[in-house]
Amino acid sequence: MAIYAARRGKFLVILLVAALFGLACTGTVLANNGNTVNPPIRSIELTGNKLVPSSEILKVITNSKLGMPVSEENVKKDLQAIADLGYFYDVRANFREYLDGVKIIFQVVENPVVQEIKISGNSAVPTERIRALIPLKDGEILNVKTLNTGLQQMLESAFKEYGVPARITDVTVSDTGLIEIKLAETRINQIILKGNEKTKDYVILRQLRTKPGDVLNLIELNRDLRSILNLGFFDDVSREFRETGDPDVVDLIITVKERRTGTAGVGAAISSKDGLLGYIEISEDNLFGRGQRADFKWEFGKNKNLYRIGFYEPYINELTSGGFNIYNERNLVQSSATGKGDFYNVETGVDLSLGRTLGEDLRGYAKLRVYDTKTDYVDDTVTDQEGKTRSLTLSLVKDTRDWILRPSSGSRREFSVEIAPAWMGSDYQFNRYIIDYSKYFTVNSKGHVLALHGRVGHMQQTGEREINEGELFRVGGPDTVRGYDYRDAFVGVSELVLNAEYRFRLADNLDGVVFYDLGNAWDEDEKISLGDLKSGVGLGVRIDTPVGVMRIDYGWAEGSGKAYFSLGQTF
Repeated sequence: MAIYAARRGKFLVILLVAALFGLACTGTVLANNGNTVNPPIRSIELTGNKLVPSSEILKVITNSKLGMPVSEENVKKDLQAIADLGYFYDVRANFREYLDGVKIIFQVVENPVVQEIKISGNSAVPTERIRALIPLKDGEILNVKTLNTGLQQMLESAFKEYGVPARITDVTVSDTGLIEIKLAETRINQIILKGNEKTKDYVILRQLRTKPGDVLNLIELNRDLRSILNLGFFDDVSREFRETGDPDVVDLIITVKERRTGTAGVGAAISSKDGLLGYIEISEDNLFGRGQRADFKWEFGKNKNLYRIGFYEPYINELTSGGFNIYNERNLVQSSATGKGDFYNVETGVDLSLGRTLGEDLRGYAKLRVYDTKTDYVDDTVTDQEGKTRSLTLSLVKDTRDWILRPSSGSRREFSVEIAPAWMGSDYQFNRYIIDYSKYFTVNSKGHVLALHGRVGHMQQTGEREINEGELFRVGGPDTVRGYDYRDAFVGVSELVLNAEYRFRLADNLDGVVFYDLGNAWDEDEKISLGDLKSGVGLGVRIDTPVGVMRIDYGWAEGSGKAYFSLGQTF
């Protein structure tokens, strides 16, 4: 009699099947006077194994034991244990009379020796990576259990490391040891946009590196969705997939929720820096739904008068953006730091800028500023200054923030160099260097965010004329160290600013903030020391309005407090 596992003629490996062999029994007992009697086991033998050591097989035969009555159920369990080793494609048990009982002969047929593994159907996941995840070596006996484990790891790696949903369509093993693995990677059939009533389709689609016909890469797609959100035109961007008739092809549906991007009005506003202002403003960040920005602004008040016309084109070509501003600004700078008192800084000019994508989340910028300045001191005994400034600023920005309006993860890093040399016709000649870094951490499931920021800057006078006071670094106020009055701002050619904010949601469009600031500025002849850093601490709220994030802060420093009203996040 024999208990055996059915032999598979073509040796087809089925992925992730726990038991590869079906078991059958032809008979297990002897009859004696009408009663069922199972004879004792007197010997256990192995046959058929050439490469797999007998000791490795015998140690899994734990149910059938010498001296115990032979049991069909126990033999089946031992056959399954041998099959589970993964080395055999045929396992059976035969019985022979032996002494006063039976001998069980476990007969195995070994899998072939692996000669080669061929992988097909993959384009996004590298073949060498797939092969590395299958821990089978050429020249070793095939272990089906190891193969199945490797195939499962391969699918997990394709999804986690490469963002590619894939499936195995076929795995075959020939008698000569050739293993062929066929994959199917999910592809995009068409991209469907929903919710963009104003924004043109091409403005959204040009942010996508994923195109129809491409392999679906969820990692890259999520980066694309972040780019769409960071256009600033939408409150929300989501995606879903729709099945097609092909199990390996899906439609990608991207749904956006548009936000207000334009303002037009006449009114009054109050600013901590500039006091009460009247304004006339027409601005649109998504002009005609084309993603362009245009604005005209006139602000007027006792301490400030500003005219500005600007335009920005985000897509001169696939990699390049550009824009310009024409402006005239006169604003009161309250200052007691230099001993010269308050002054009006008057600036008239134009700036031209170009931006270009240099890599993943990396852009370079060049900005040309051509402007005339006048420092008009309130104290008539102080000599006014005026002159021309012609400068070129080169910047590198690495921005991985998840959403520029309300970042909760990622970072922004910027390094910039501004030069104002004599050969450009600048009366004020200097070099300015700035390193700026912001980092954001999601703290808990409630969406609380820890935001950290640091900036260090230095200016170097390169000509005979002293740097215009309006160009110097000023530390103290809503954007640097809160708690200090503008009049008491620290002024110098070097600066260091450190900020920490803990941000938490109070309502859908309202965030609370607890902050701590450090910073100072130093003149050229002063020694920079961390012990000189000034500190401020306080509370604030952020209100998401149609014209942007409104910021209200109250900071304490050196025993007194001050309120601030501004637009935009601190960093």
